[in-house]
Order: sequence, then C-alpha cells, then structure tokens
Amino acid sequence: MSNKFHIPEQELKRIRLRDKMCVHCGKSMVYPFDPAQSANSATIEHLSPDPPFYWEHGMKADNIAICCGACNSSRGAKQLSEWFETRYCLEKGIRVDTVADPVKKYLLQLELPT
Repeated sequence: MSNKFHIPEQELKRIRLRDKMCVHCGKSMVYPFDPAQSANSATIEHLSPDPPFYWEHGMKADNIAICCGACNSSRGAKQLSEWFETRYCLEKGIRVDTVADPVKKYLLQLELPT
C-alpha cells in the first residue's frame, strides 16, 4: 500500500479515475501530492468525519473521494453540512447542489432511514 490509509491500490486507482477534479470546488489538481503546491494537490477526502479512517478497520470506498488540499484543509473534521456554511464554501460557491456526484451520493445515504 502506498497511502497512509492503507486503501488498496486498485481501489484508489478507481477512485482517482472517477474524481479527476476536486469533488468540492471542481478545480484541476496536482498529482501526486506536492508539498510545495499543497492547496492544489489531490488529497484523500473522508466524506464522513467519523472513523474508520483505515481500510482494514472498515473504511468503505463510498466514503472516500479526491479533493484539493485547500478544500480538505478547510473542512478539517467538520460535518459536510456544517462545512457548507463556512466562509470558505460561501466565498467559493460550494453547496450541496454544486459538489460532484460522489459527495451528493454520500449525502443522500445520510438521509435514508436506517
């Protein structure tokens, strides 16, 4: 595994093919991660701020997306609904209706009764 979350390479490759642009702001990203361009570099986004954060502990592909370092850093450990209300999202026009399909799909899962 070449990533710190132990996501199998085949699974990570599939996710990277799906998420070619930041799933939140839509900008093109630098890959592989470049510390000198961290705000523009592709990062692994855990859509759920709650564990598990490691593949072998139950992380699921549906809870992972690729976003730019700026969006990932801005969000931190906030719930998506909380993050959408921050100045960062408001200034960039990031809302439930503007994010990429993987994020929309994740948010729809949260609305389903268990």
